[in-house]
Parts: sequence; C-alpha cells; structure tokens
Amino acid sequence: MQIPIEDKIRGCLWGIVVGDALGAPVEGYSAEKIADIHTRVTEYKQPLGHKWFNDQPLGFWTDDTHLSFAVVKALLEANDFDMDAIAKYHTLAMAESVEGWGYSTQESIRKLKDGAHWSESGITDNPNRGTGNGVPMKIAPIAIWDFMVGIPNTSDPSYKKIVQFSAMSHYTDMSAYAAIAHTQAIQHCLAFQPEEFDENAFIDEIVDHAYVEGFVEHAKLDPPLTKKEDSLRERFNLLFGFESDKKDRLFESASGCYVYHSLPFTYAHFLKDQTIEGLYNVVNAGGDTDTNGSMFASMIGALHGKSIFPTELIDGVQKKEELHELIERFVEQFV
Repeated sequence: MQIPIEDKIRGCLWGIVVGDALGAPVEGYSAEKIADIHTRVTEYKQPLGHKWFNDQPLGFWTDDTHLSFAVVKALLEANDFDMDAIAKYHTLAMAESVEGWGYSTQESIRKLKDGAHWSESGITDNPNRGTGNGVPMKIAPIAIWDFMVGIPNTSDPSYKKIVQFSAMSHYTDMSAYAAIAHTQAIQHCLAFQPEEFDENAFIDEIVDHAYVEGFVEHAKLDPPLTKKEDSLRERFNLLFGFESDKKDRLFESASGCYVYHSLPFTYAHFLKDQTIEGLYNVVNAGGDTDTNGSMFASMIGALHGKSIFPTELIDGVQKKEELHELIERFVEQFV
C-alpha cells in the first residue's frame, strides 16, 4: 500500500517534534549516564536534575521544534520561500524563549532583533560560531516546501536559497553544506516508499548534491562564507564505507553538537535501521540527543508517514493542538 505524500509530510513534521522531545531530557548525557538513569529511553522522561531543563514537563521540546515551526509559520504566511518572513518569525521566536538555543543562533537572531539584515546577521568574528547543528535541525520544512512546490528561481538552483537561509545564523561553508545534505536526505525519504528505500541510492543522492563544486560559491554571498578546515566529505567517506574499517567509529560516540560529527552519526544510524527502534538507538547513544533524534525522526517520518510513531508519542508532546493545527495548515496549503 502506497503511503500518500500528505502522510509522509505529516510524518516528517511530527518527527521533528517527537525526536526532539524524546532526546531533550537526556541532552548532553553519555550513553552510560542515560542507561544508568533511565535504562533505555523509549518514552518521554522527566529531565530530573538536568542542568538546562530540570523544571520542564513530560513531552517538552526545545529549539529544534521551536525554530522548525518558526520556518513553518513563515512559509505559511508568505506562501513562498521568503527570507524576510523567515527572519521575522525567528525574531518572534526569540521573544518567546531562547531555551535550548545554540550560541550561534542566539547571537545572530539578536542582531536581527537589533535591526541587522538577515544577509549579515550570521557574520561573526568568533571562530567558534557556525559549527553546530542549528541549520540542518530546522531545514526539514524548507526541504518539504522545495520538494512539493520548488523554490521559484529560473537561473539558480534552489540551493542558493538554502545557502542564504543557512547564512542567516551560521555564516560558514560547513553549515551550508550540512543544510544542503540534509535537505537532500529529507527529500529522498519523501520520494520513496519504505520498500523502495535503497542505501546506495540514498548515499548517491547526498554525495552528488552535497559536493557539486560551486553550490556554495554560486550563492555569491558578500562577504564569502567563512571556510572551515574540516571536511564533511571525509566524514561521509567513513560513513559510506570508502574506509570501511573506520566506519564503526561513527557509532562509538554521539559527541556534542558539532555538525560534522552529528550529521554523519545520525545518518549512520539511519542507514542501519529506518524504524522507531533506530530512533531509540540514536537517542540512547547520548550527545546532542534532541537534535540527533529530531533529524533522525524527521527522516523516518518522511519515509514511513506519521504512523511510524506510537500514538502516545504524538499525544504526549507539549502544545500538541497548536502543532497539529500548523501541520494540517501546511499540508493543506502545499500539497
């Protein structure tokens, strides 16, 4: 039975929330600490004693959901990919809360609030900025929009807009490439039925599109994006088996929120198991558990549809009705 595209979109958007809410109470913990406290996370947990989220209720979510749905609201209002609308809703989101937000995002959106243009808000002299997961974690709504409608541009690939979106908060080439890669990953999951999923095709999609020379340069941002020495290609080479003896290292530690670790780590688990158990494995591995969980769950939701998630995980998230309304509006408007 074919899964309708509208259900795959619902699954992708609900996956953002479910993966975030599962991982949030154990964000920053090691796998050993998670096992010691909770044995295994397969349901929403209280973040007891957590240094950031100690007082939060069951099913709370963080910046992954907050900013992804800021993007949803911008797309709905503009009925288009509009960076001015996206910047507006990021600023509104900051007025609500910055709990869980990364430093790069906080710094850049604060500049927007103070009057900076979105084309400049991500520029910084701080060498530690622009290296986290802040862009791929919120790219799924744009990936869906581009898949269903297409970013209207006759002369440039849609990735030019994605690079601009990335640069608003993370003015680095590494963030732009991560955003492009995860856009393609989401779109691949939307395009195929579960029984059609092919690991090699998934790999080819990401490699072919993430590394076509000139994508980032073609955006012609001024000043050019800050270049980082690390290489996503080398990380993917480990993941995709070109150095298969080292591939298992990707499963050893979820580490922190460094995007060139977190993204290949999440894909490693996805290629191994595109099920709800795979999501539980990602969350219980530790590290940036809310973002890794959110990115993973958005992919399995895009592949399998909303039904991949147990009912209690959908019903148990905070602000469920508000999220439901936004998701249904998004489906109605863009399908």
